[in-house]
Amino acid sequence: MDFPVYLKFENEKHFFKILSDSEFEEITVIGNKYDIFLFKAEIYPDKVRIQEMIKNENNYWVPIAEEEYLKIRSLKLD
Repeated sequence: MDFPVYLKFENEKHFFKILSDSEFEEITVIGNKYDIFLFKAEIYPDKVRIQEMIKNENNYWVPIAEEEYLKIRSLKLD
């Protein structure tokens, strides 16, 4: 697997940058506020969650381009 992998929810309220098999960055949009969280999987269920995100077999996440993620992330910095 090549990292990073970029995903979002269809509602455009959560954006993800999967950095590795055990770590991802998430941007959460609440109104005009943007929060960024770094998630590090340390227990098995969390690692499974990241693998499910990458595989996306249930189509919960929408793949996006790096540019879209960076655009949303730049709004946090303003």
